[in-house]
Amino acid sequence: MPQAVVVGSGMSGLAVARECVKCGFFVTVVYHRSSPNLTSDVAGGIIQFPLVSGGISGEETHTNPQALVENQETKWGRRSQAAWREIAAQNPHCGVQETPVLMCYRNRFPDPPYVADLRNYEHNGKELLKQHGIGPGFVDAIKYTVPMVETTKYMTFLKAQLQGLGVRFIPNVEVKSLPELVVSQKLSRGDVIVNCTGINGARVAKDDKQTMKAVLGHVIHRVPISFAHPDWKPVPPLSVVDIENFTYILPKPSGNAIVLGGTKIQDDGIPTLTEELIAEQRKDVVKRCLDLLPHLKQETVPHEYRSVIGFRPARESGPRCELGSVTAEGVAILHNYGHSGDGITLAWGCAEHIAGLASTHSVAQSKAKL
Repeated sequence: MPQAVVVGSGMSGLAVARECVKCGFFVTVVYHRSSPNLTSDVAGGIIQFPLVSGGISGEETHTNPQALVENQETKWGRRSQAAWREIAAQNPHCGVQETPVLMCYRNRFPDPPYVADLRNYEHNGKELLKQHGIGPGFVDAIKYTVPMVETTKYMTFLKAQLQGLGVRFIPNVEVKSLPELVVSQKLSRGDVIVNCTGINGARVAKDDKQTMKAVLGHVIHRVPISFAHPDWKPVPPLSVVDIENFTYILPKPSGNAIVLGGTKIQDDGIPTLTEELIAEQRKDVVKRCLDLLPHLKQETVPHEYRSVIGFRPARESGPRCELGSVTAEGVAILHNYGHSGDGITLAWGCAEHIAGLASTHSVAQSKAKL
């Protein structure tokens, strides 16, 4: 049985591990850090098509739908969205569920050409804005249903599932060079290594041609101080988004908290954070969200606001999801990193692509032995 060594235990790495198992590989996941201390844990978790922050059109696609470019990323996004829907239907308690999302606009919004990709699509803007109590300044809205992932809960579920399938997990492994795994993991011709190390992807891959940027993601979890309060009720499952201001309100599938966002600050390295900067961003995000959905200000249940911070791994030319090289021993080194803020949305489409490349390599190397 061919081996696949996946480097990284975030959502991208776990998805690749599952797809490689399905393709007949014996899989080992090596990692330095694990959930709940990963960028994947910070993700808002809304599966958004078209992509919100990736390399195709970003926010422009949601304000000017004609800007959508059909390319490899849109294919991965469609496949991934379908996979998340399958997961939600098959595992109702795993942390993934279908949830409605309301996209709010300050200008008239035409029906997009990708309506067929949007489940339960509605476009009666004024009625939707009034029905859901959206703040002033908006003139149009659309509503549809998307998968929502409570990432820490789902990754815990998926890891247990993978362990049940025989996947090995080796913690506290800091990989500085991918070829070193050929020796340490006793790999041979037809085996594969997959780089799923997120913000460290280019460094581990020795990819000097592409600039990686750490895009600060700062979200705030709005949590009741006491669930015993007589007025407390589970949060209704409606996500509200003002894409033009990169502002969003995302109820967790458990109904116990709301994720408020967001921020997008780019840096060539890891941005320097201070308590003052974090407090300033938190105040700004909370204000934008309360202006978007004013009824949150009137709630009688006391809440606390908890900052959660991660760094989205943005790559200048978009995600790297490809075969990088083949070592002298016949081991393929594959790369799956640089997804920016679309790592959850693209997870399964990219994982299937990587597993397909891994299978092609393994079959070709087996034939070369004959």
